[in-house]
Amino acid sequence: MATESQQITQMIASRYGTANYGNLQVLKWQYYDYVRMTPSTGIVSQKLNFFSIPQGSLDPNSGIAKTLEETNLDRNGQLTYDYVITGIRAHLYVLPKSRQNTVGTVSSSTTFTVGGTNATGGTGTGSLGHAGGTMNFLEQLSGRGNLVVNFGQKRYFEINQPFKKCPIGAGVTINSYGGGSLQAVGTHTNYWYSQSSDTRDRYLVTPPLFVERDSIIDASISFVDTDYSSANYTLPNFNTVAGSFAFVNVGLCFDGFAIVPTQ
Repeated sequence: MATESQQITQMIASRYGTANYGNLQVLKWQYYDYVRMTPSTGIVSQKLNFFSIPQGSLDPNSGIAKTLEETNLDRNGQLTYDYVITGIRAHLYVLPKSRQNTVGTVSSSTTFTVGGTNATGGTGTGSLGHAGGTMNFLEQLSGRGNLVVNFGQKRYFEINQPFKKCPIGAGVTINSYGGGSLQAVGTHTNYWYSQSSDTRDRYLVTPPLFVERDSIIDASISFVDTDYSSANYTLPNFNTVAGSFAFVNVGLCFDGFAIVPTQ
């Protein structure tokens, strides 16, 4: 049985003819791109665009230059190598505490659950530890959206609810049931939103899709619900301070194989 590398080079040879494909090497590779959901307002844009801004360029959502941690794209809207896509992942998560919003006490809170003057043990509307807060918002958002991916002028993927149908398949799963003694009255309830961390749980592209390196990428997640409004698509405030919502990243990842010249 042929290896994955052999299968891919055979596929290219059958498509493009008699070039010397012995001079090519097939490497396991991932292309990824993350955007931050409008931290200045907390409103989720009706359309989030991916793979258009390379490393070093300014991300209009976050207002800072993208680093290798946000994307490994180094060409405007184009892949560096000829690429074979075998899987798609859509990632939705809250940024680490050290990179959180400095408004209010989101980044300085001891527990990252209780907000400043909120004395009720993390049950404020925007609390990360309350089912009516940030994590609940992300859970609702994960059931919405439409992923569209075009290469050149041709549409190749259109996936409804991509955060559920294209889970990241990696990461940490945290489950907490019951409560503690933080509240003055009643039980403190913890609530986390997390996508599947099972590596088998991801969107597989069958058959694999070959993308030429100079193809223009147009990839986006759109929220086209009839109820789209700032009221329904704004992250809740973490505490009583306006603009104290948590920072959230949204990512799109292509799994597959890069086809590169041998050394």
